[in-house]
Amino acid sequence: MCLLLSGKLDRNISPFLSGAPLTALQKKAGGIRPIAVGEVLRRLASRLCCSAIKPRLPDVFLPYGQVGVGIRGGLEASVHSLRSYIEENSARHDLCCFKLDMKNAFNECHRNSFLKRLGSEFPELVAWVQWCYHCAAELRFGYHHLTSTAGVQQGDPLGPLLFSLVVLELMDEVGEVPGLDLNLWYLDDGTFAGTRKSVSKLINFIIEKGPSLGLHVNLSKCEVFWPSGDRTHPEFPPEVHRLSDGMELLGSPVFGSSDFFTNCFKKRVDQVANTQSHLSDLENPQVELQLLRSCLSICKINHLLRSVRPGVATSTLSIFDEGLRRSLSRITRSSISDFAWSQAVLPIGKGGMGIREALSTSPSAFLGSCNSNRKLVNCLLKRNHPSLLTLIKPLPGEDEARGIVHNLLSRKDSPSLDLVTATQHQIQIQLDDISFSNLLNSVSLRDRARLKTLSSPHTGAWLRATPNRNLGLTMSPHEFVVAARYWLGLPVFPFPPNSIRCICGHPLDPYGDHLVGCGHGPHRLNRHNALCESIWQSLLIDSKQVVKEQRSSGQSKCRPGDVFHPNFLNGRPGYFDITVRNTLQPSYIARVAETSGVVAEAAEMGKDDRHHARVSLTGGTFYPLVVETLGLWSPDSLETLKSISSKVCAVLAVPFWKALKNLLEQLSVRLWIYNARMISSRILAEVAEVLSWDFPVCE
Repeated sequence: MCLLLSGKLDRNISPFLSGAPLTALQKKAGGIRPIAVGEVLRRLASRLCCSAIKPRLPDVFLPYGQVGVGIRGGLEASVHSLRSYIEENSARHDLCCFKLDMKNAFNECHRNSFLKRLGSEFPELVAWVQWCYHCAAELRFGYHHLTSTAGVQQGDPLGPLLFSLVVLELMDEVGEVPGLDLNLWYLDDGTFAGTRKSVSKLINFIIEKGPSLGLHVNLSKCEVFWPSGDRTHPEFPPEVHRLSDGMELLGSPVFGSSDFFTNCFKKRVDQVANTQSHLSDLENPQVELQLLRSCLSICKINHLLRSVRPGVATSTLSIFDEGLRRSLSRITRSSISDFAWSQAVLPIGKGGMGIREALSTSPSAFLGSCNSNRKLVNCLLKRNHPSLLTLIKPLPGEDEARGIVHNLLSRKDSPSLDLVTATQHQIQIQLDDISFSNLLNSVSLRDRARLKTLSSPHTGAWLRATPNRNLGLTMSPHEFVVAARYWLGLPVFPFPPNSIRCICGHPLDPYGDHLVGCGHGPHRLNRHNALCESIWQSLLIDSKQVVKEQRSSGQSKCRPGDVFHPNFLNGRPGYFDITVRNTLQPSYIARVAETSGVVAEAAEMGKDDRHHARVSLTGGTFYPLVVETLGLWSPDSLETLKSISSKVCAVLAVPFWKALKNLLEQLSVRLWIYNARMISSRILAEVAEVLSWDFPVCE
């Protein structure tokens, strides 16, 4: 890597290492967009360069209004800045706002321009960049080969930085423009605001000076807007679009009528809803939920929530939330009750499914954005205050959002939170605590016990696990549907309570509480053996002498553990015994509703009383591993799992957190697989016939 960064590697390799394979994607407006993925070594070297210079980027780019490189929150700050400027000056008729678009800017900018500027701003990168750009790079699409001779190379992590250096060269050539109040750049998207005369002068300068740097203005995609005065804007070329209803910036509405804001939200929500409707085509509920939570939920509109004040387009956000609820209903093959939905929108660590509601998240998202970007916004507006940030004028909508959040937090006793500096994450944590507390106070004793347990550490590891067959983290569609229903407290069987009996003779409840702990049938033993297998495989990484079902060396020859490690800690052998206990067994529900984990602790004490002393006499250590059916591990069991993970990470040279995460996810997935199997396979054949899918039925 040092050889690469020094630029001393054979230059004949450069066209290939700097090249990339191409993937052709269709543009929204037609045409083909080639996507390049750079070679691994080249990307790694460029990323190291980015990390090295990252602290210096604000000092280089902020004076020019470039917030697209190394400026945290630059996109949101641009939107807040432009909105602040327009709202403060909307009554003035001599002002305007102009959005600039360049023709294929990244691919046509002159390389000598950014190489020249790179030498003055970041001389330590010159050797590496010159090595990459000294000749044409090879771009490959199937059997076709193209050469990259102009612009920044596709697939280069340094590409945005290098292009932004060309923008600096352009603005230096243009020079100071009197009357220009706001100069914003997000990579190749320029936004300018000021007097109409000054903005028109700036655009003419860019049209004149840009071609010498390889930058060509695309007037047909440029836009000009101002809420008052002459909206024909005769100062600008006729090809420029004149906006009348409102203005967007970087995908977020900045200013306009309520209908304009609603239409902007609706357009984005409709796109997400269209994709959500195709999730069921995968026919894999586990993958569907992962994609819904990670790719097709609030993350798709979070930039809108953080840049647009709350209370705007509430009806559209409600439609978005209803779409999420319908998607979850399709995944669970069940209608989602209001109670189940209130649980599902909580974080996984609070017993939910991590599917955020847009409407309830909007105030915390916007206020968090204002708090995080206030300093940057005031810098872009050139109103830096020498005193505290709290003395600076608040952003539009900030006080309104702070009032909403304050009212929400004041409903319950919660730790004090400074709403002037709090981030979205900090605010949302407290709001989630309030929602969880309200949910606990409005449910039955059984659901209270269930939610208390599900909110314990690591119970939701199976929901966080990325489906991977090689790691044993996949579930069949039937298994995942049953497990998801049980997690959300939805009825698993469509029949009244106590109307049908289990094979063991016990009345069946529609939620499956009895079945996950029933001792009749093979799956209870299979669940135990599956967890033992995971522990054995993990310990086997540390020692090949690890065995299952090892008897003690004393006279009793008892079998105190399911897995035996001859030298686990401090030279002493370890006996690991796996136990699964039903969280919602009737005799414990009242106690679990008050304190989670009592079932696991009671089982652990019973195991210790029976085996600890006998194992100690043989010179070994007894490690009971007790987990409840809802996934809660006893505190001592978690410590033992951490010890196992530390041995795994020492052998495989992986981070400890990753080894522990992998172990907990594998155990959690296997636990919930067999919970689902116990529920679905222990019912009578005639009951399976009325279900909406085909259960595997035990004869």
